[in-house]
This record gives sequence, structure tokens and C-alpha cells, in this order.
Amino acid sequence: MEGLAVRLVENQNAKQGLSSSLRRGLDEVPDQARGLVVLLGDMPWISPNTVGALVSAFDQVGGQSPCVPVRGGRWGNPVLWPAAFVPEMRALEGDRGARPLLDLHADRVCEVPVDDEGIHRDVDTPADVVTLPPGPFPPTA
Repeated sequence: MEGLAVRLVENQNAKQGLSSSLRRGLDEVPDQARGLVVLLGDMPWISPNTVGALVSAFDQVGGQSPCVPVRGGRWGNPVLWPAAFVPEMRALEGDRGARPLLDLHADRVCEVPVDDEGIHRDVDTPADVVTLPPGPFPPTA
């Protein structure tokens, strides 16, 4: 995964809810992209191996299915979405992400088993950073 171009963007409309952040990220997806990984900013312990496993699974299913990491029988994050889902993702509103789309298209979801507790761990307050055990990528101060 080394050498990938990463571009950070800021959502000036964050008070409009999570869907506005998703749309802001979608604004940066190149037209030629086959898919996109939605990595949540409050989940800093996602392993690069998990992202790699999602990309491999995505390629194996021909880029036609959302690929979701699974640990302990539970879906987690991040999710690798086919570009064909971008219009539905753009239509989401309010303080919710794309999980409803996964539920709507559950028959198309590619589950990717991973051994990464980071897919279920998030940080909601500065105190959470102190209480969580260290992961491979602790946030910087």
C-alpha cells in the first residue's frame, strides 16, 4: 500500500451530518475510479492489511460488489464500494453514512474475513484515545 497518493480534504459542511462528509469525499473520487474505500476518521486503528484484503477481494469479484471486513461474525469498516454505488451514496442525507446501502444490497455484499479488531474500534472523544489499548497506528498528539 506504500506509495499511494493520499489527499486530505476538509468538509466545510460537517454540521449537516455524516452524509455531508461522505459527499465531500465523493467529490474527490476520480471519474475513472473502479471503486473507493471509505475509511472513517474516527477509526485510526484499521490495519493496512485489512485494506489490502478488501482490494484483493474486490478484484476477485470483478469490482461489482461492496467488500466489507468481517470479524467475529460482525461487519466492520472500512468498506470498499464499487464506483457504481456513488450516485446512491450521494443521495444519502442527514447524520448517517452508507450502512443503509449495505443493508439494501446485502445480497451483493462480499464479506472479507479479517483478524483486525480495528474494524470495530472507534474514537468518539479525546478521552477514548487514552482508554483504548494502543493499536498499530495511534493518533498523534
